[in-house]
Amino acid sequence: MVHSFAIITTTANSLIRGIPAYRMPVILPFGKETRWLKPDLSLAAVLEMLNPYPAAEMNAYPVSRETEGNGPFSLSILKASGPPLSVEKELPAIKTSSHYAHKKKP
Repeated sequence: MVHSFAIITTTANSLIRGIPAYRMPVILPFGKETRWLKPDLSLAAVLEMLNPYPAAEMNAYPVSRETEGNGPFSLSILKASGPPLSVEKELPAIKTSSHYAHKKKP
């Protein structure tokens, strides 16, 4: 058995192109995880979810140049080392739901 993973990429949104980068990881919108994991999902349905994440819902911060070196690294290198690329707005809290809500007894 080989334990591995893949990062699926798509074209970069406007925020990521400003770094500059031309590809970005696919980020599934909240609530799409269950659909993504369905084994019988059609290829068309999979491809429909491989879109760039909306730039307005993201931000980016510069991090230490130490990340370009070989590890091991400490978590401190991931702290922002400069201002965000875009002005942050207050986003609503992420709605949480239980996958077991249907099993709750009245």
